[in-house]
Amino acid sequence: MICYLIFSVLIAAAAFTVRRRSLLRLTGAAFYAVQAAFAVRIVAGGLYGETSAVWFAFDAAGTLFYCLLCIVSAFAFFHSKASLHDCDLRQTRTYAGLLMLLTTAIAGAYFASNLAVTWIFLEATTLCSAGIVYHRRTAQALEAAWKYVFVCSTGIAMAYLGILLLAAATDCESLDYATVAAAAPGGSALYLKTAFLLILCGYSCKAELFPLYTVGGILAVLALLGTPWGGKAAREGLQKVGLVNHAGEAPVLIAKRQDTDNPRLTVWEFDPCGIPLGEWEDKRARIETALNITIAKMTWAEGRKIICVYAVPAESDFPALLPWKDKYLSPDSFVLVLGESLTGPVTVNLANIPHILLGGSTGSGKSVLLKLLLMQAVEKGAEVYIADFKGGVDFPRVWRQKCHMCFREDELLHTLDQLTAVLECRKKRLEETECKDLDTYNEATGEGLPRLVFACDEVAEMLDKTGADNERKKLLAQIENKLSTIARQGRAFGIHLILATQRPDATIIPGQIRNNMDFRVCGRADSVLSQIILDNTSAAEQIPKDARGRFITGDGTVFQGYLFDEERF
Repeated sequence: MICYLIFSVLIAAAAFTVRRRSLLRLTGAAFYAVQAAFAVRIVAGGLYGETSAVWFAFDAAGTLFYCLLCIVSAFAFFHSKASLHDCDLRQTRTYAGLLMLLTTAIAGAYFASNLAVTWIFLEATTLCSAGIVYHRRTAQALEAAWKYVFVCSTGIAMAYLGILLLAAATDCESLDYATVAAAAPGGSALYLKTAFLLILCGYSCKAELFPLYTVGGILAVLALLGTPWGGKAAREGLQKVGLVNHAGEAPVLIAKRQDTDNPRLTVWEFDPCGIPLGEWEDKRARIETALNITIAKMTWAEGRKIICVYAVPAESDFPALLPWKDKYLSPDSFVLVLGESLTGPVTVNLANIPHILLGGSTGSGKSVLLKLLLMQAVEKGAEVYIADFKGGVDFPRVWRQKCHMCFREDELLHTLDQLTAVLECRKKRLEETECKDLDTYNEATGEGLPRLVFACDEVAEMLDKTGADNERKKLLAQIENKLSTIARQGRAFGIHLILATQRPDATIIPGQIRNNMDFRVCGRADSVLSQIILDNTSAAEQIPKDARGRFITGDGTVFQGYLFDEERF
């Protein structure tokens, strides 16, 4: 491509220096011979579908338009004798030389694979075309040339601003078309729409697809197009449900877009107008009604200036029953699958989030979810320890064959002593090998130390000191101390807690243990239990009273838990 540009420009430059009209026609013949040779080289010489000099690509559309360009340009050159009969040699060679340069510039724009390179060649076409308009050098031609330059330069300037805005929106290091297209889904919808309109209007004015005076009208609707449809209705709906700041202003809908990670989700981007995320969560159900959506989650965007609401249409709903299938077992090292949300599977990676706190009233499905997690832990090679003070009612014989069970408080203390001893041993091993966590240690030494999981279906009952004598209180204090140690330090050493409760009593679960339970899940519950587990009342407000197996996570994700069949375990 570079060779083509050099030869074409040199021949065009030669046209400005010829002394006879016959030589000018020979120069034109040489120029179009280069064009024909380059077209053949592209189509039959192996350039088609390839890239050249990083900035150019020979695709189907570019090749087709280039071939048409060469034909039209050749006719314009060799059949312009009649229109140029009254022009002197200077005027004629100016026309011919600029026509060659114009053809070269258009060809460069056809094959450019970079936004900036395309813009440069299109600007070059403006300069060449203005010279052709003025080649007769009359006052009328001068006026026409200046008008043409003004219109085209205005258009090309708009396109330039659009390219700058597009680069800023996508944060791309390169303006290559493929790079920008790949980064565009993650950019601001408002910026992308604005950039598109600026580029469209700019290049359309340049190509004279519509006159310049229409640009003002198009730009006048820019703000309307930049605001998603339904923005006014959304603001009015949020105002009706009381989601307003101290000045009575409701959040403003900035953009609506598909989530790049999950096409089933629509992301509503709001300017919160100073309303904290906690207030949004408190009014979650009413927001869903106002916007006719089911919210999967609500989060701050980067910089905490925009609130993103991830949602699906309100017509979407959870299945009443979701049986577990072996194919749901995650292939990742220690990722446990909990269930299915409206947007896809809900998982937790114990390598990153080591401890889990489950809550839910009687019949909510809490115990089933606990067993589902423990089953996956066993399948992934973990050693599982279960505290069951109900005589094995909830955990039949199959669990005793695959897990370590403890049925009394003294057995529980002994189990926790073992786990804390393992913790101290692993701590020394990691310090000696200078490894930061269990995965790093196993990789470095090849030992393959297993992860250890301790589970209790009713931790509040286990730690309740009500009516206990001094000896039992002392025993419970030791158990509590061991649990606190594991909760604080277990992460790096591959020792995990999965604790469940249905009792709405914050004083039963010590703060040191509860605060270290990184991943929290709550099923059907009253406002008190929901507050204990999630630090808000989301479960009480969002999970129907008759729903079984329905849960909500700490980040607001609602899901239906998989129903685990113990007989297949």
